Amino acid sequence: MNIVLMMLGRWHRPLVCIAWLLTLLGLIAGSRFEMFLIPGFIYILWPAVAILFLLALAGIVEPPLRRLGPREAAGVVLLLLPLAGIAGTDGAILDASTFDTRFVGNFQAAGDDAGAKTAPPLPGAGGDSRTARIPEVLLTDLLRTPSLYIGRRIAVVGMLTRRSEQVADLLDRRVPLLFRFVMNCCAADAIPFAVVAEIPDNIPVEENGWSRVSGSFALRRIKGNDIPILEDTAMESIPMPKRPYL
Repeated sequence: MNIVLMMLGRWHRPLVCIAWLLTLLGLIAGSRFEMFLIPGFIYILWPAVAILFLLALAGIVEPPLRRLGPREAAGVVLLLLPLAGIAGTDGAILDASTFDTRFVGNFQAAGDDAGAKTAPPLPGAGGDSRTARIPEVLLTDLLRTPSLYIGRRIAVVGMLTRRSEQVADLLDRRVPLLFRFVMNCCAADAIPFAVVAEIPDNIPVEENGWSRVSGSFALRRIKGNDIPILEDTAMESIPMPKRPYL
């Protein structure tokens, strides 16, 4: 036991640094960190990798010559616990189960942009709108400048749910919602933006399933609120995007 404690006392610091170093490199590879952080965090993660490398190197070159005591052991456990949390949430994202707890009625993200005077040209305009290539619009763009898309046939990518109690109370009926969480910094502050998708009741909707829903965009006045709606919809299931959050 004394030999084990002595070895841990000598090497626990570089080993902890190496564990964190490998974890951060794993998150950076393939941009996995974007599952819960905004892309800009890459400028913090790379310096953190460099610092951990230097700390690990310093601990290897001059390891402390003492046994691992209770205080050091507690520090090791506290430093490694977040790594277990990261491993346990790998691939997990926010979904309809957290929709109502975070939805704040933001059917319109910030109202129309006062600087937007004319609608941008959308590919696929002209001809039969149901057979022409339908332009894909980000949910954030749609809700920030909804008037630019009224009457246009567009496609929006998001997750689907019929279970929102909050929206059912607002609209007096259950409706399919196409939603996506938007991050300011990380998943902890993400809130859902949503648009009503008028999908017929006889068409099954996979709860939390990722879909590309196309339809004619409209705003309806309901209980004093302008509700964004996709009418005359067509839906196709798709894999989860590489960046699930906006």
